[in-house]
Amino acid sequence: MKIGFNNVLFFLFCFSPIFSYSQQLFIPISDSYVVKIYKHGDKDSLGNYISKDSLGNTIVLGKFDGIKAVGKWEIFFDNGRKRAFYSYKDGKLNGNFIEYYWNGTMKSKGSFLNNKQSLTWDSYYPNGTLESKGEMFMGERYKKWNIYYTNGRIKETSNYNENGLLNGQYYKYDKFGKIILSANYLNNMLHGIYKEYYYDGEVALHGNYKLGLKDGFWTEYDAWRNTSFIKQYKDDKPHLDWKYYYNNKKLQKVETYNNGLKYGHFLEYYSTGIISKSYYFKNDLLDSVYYEFLPNGSISVEGQFSYGLKDGTWATFTEEGQLFSIGNYLNDYKEGKWKYFHKYGYIVSQGEYKTGYKNGQWRYFSNQNTIDEIGSYYNDLKDGLWGRFYFNSQLKQEEVFNKGQLISISDYYSITGETMEKGDFINGNGEVIDYYENGKIFSKKKYENGYLNGRHVSFFPNGKIAEDGIYINAKKVGTWIKYNRKGVAISSIRYENEK
Repeated sequence: MKIGFNNVLFFLFCFSPIFSYSQQLFIPISDSYVVKIYKHGDKDSLGNYISKDSLGNTIVLGKFDGIKAVGKWEIFFDNGRKRAFYSYKDGKLNGNFIEYYWNGTMKSKGSFLNNKQSLTWDSYYPNGTLESKGEMFMGERYKKWNIYYTNGRIKETSNYNENGLLNGQYYKYDKFGKIILSANYLNNMLHGIYKEYYYDGEVALHGNYKLGLKDGFWTEYDAWRNTSFIKQYKDDKPHLDWKYYYNNKKLQKVETYNNGLKYGHFLEYYSTGIISKSYYFKNDLLDSVYYEFLPNGSISVEGQFSYGLKDGTWATFTEEGQLFSIGNYLNDYKEGKWKYFHKYGYIVSQGEYKTGYKNGQWRYFSNQNTIDEIGSYYNDLKDGLWGRFYFNSQLKQEEVFNKGQLISISDYYSITGETMEKGDFINGNGEVIDYYENGKIFSKKKYENGYLNGRHVSFFPNGKIAEDGIYINAKKVGTWIKYNRKGVAISSIRYENEK
């Protein structure tokens, strides 16, 4: 007689119930192949049950009393070796259970009581060494459990309550037997002291949990036993002061929090103990004055934030203490007049920004404080008439742009006002030649439709090539090579053609 089963379910710790009529039959092997064959066996008039695979190999042997499974049952691999044996009483799993690997070594053993795993359960690796050992109660882990490495050393030790929840001490070890973690659980939640360890047993991290949430002080140590950081938590959120340290024991950084939000004065330090940055947060946003300092203690950046955005006057300074740049920000964008200076104090450029882009007239200066270049921008693109000059105010060349495209150029003049070869550039196309002040060629570059396209070569004053490469639509492509003054290649960079 054919027996029909349905509604296969799989459970942790390898047993599955199959429903037949009103009887629930539990199979202690969570293998869909076995369960599939289990469902389609034959039962004779005496209740003996057998199920075979498509090749005729016996996979399941058992017995029924009516619709209830009873007595000893066995499962086999297709090579004929026993895979598992167990027993039923009144249709429920009761008694010893043993499962094997394909090679005949034991995989697990334990006991069932009314379909629930109970008493001591062991599992093994394919090589026969113990993998885990512990007690089961009502189908759940109970009391102390040990997990092992294949070399036989303990990997984890944990404890469980009568509900199968982690409860009590928990330890984790490396394959050499050295402790790497210790903790405590309460009803499956980390609760109490938590520690991580270095290979020599010294503490690497020490903290505390409260019902699964980080709470109080947490301290990390480096391999030399020096404190790396001290943090405070409240309900798993950063709270109050956080301090980081260099391995020379000096402060590296101080942060302050309020219920998980950055709030208050933040400080960063060089390893010498000198402050490198000073800034403030309010509700997780940068707010108020902001400073950066050089290793000698002098200011390198000075500005302010408002609701996380740069705002107002910002200034930067050189290592010599000279002003390098100064201007305004509005909503995190450069806005209005900005000036840039050389490290020796003279002005390099000045102009205006609008929402972070150069717009309007900009002037660039020589080291003798004379106009070097002047013209206008449209959203960071040169636009309109631009003039280039020598330090003696002699016009070098005029250029006309249309929102970044070079449209036309005037004659090129020497420092004494003599006309020089400018190239064959016309209406946005052709070659443009530029010169040093002594009349030697500085560069030759080709344009197409107002953009750099083609070979670009720059020269040293002695006439040797300094750099050689290709532009396509104003972007470097292919291999660019740099040379020294003797004409020997010293570097090459490959640029991809981004379309």
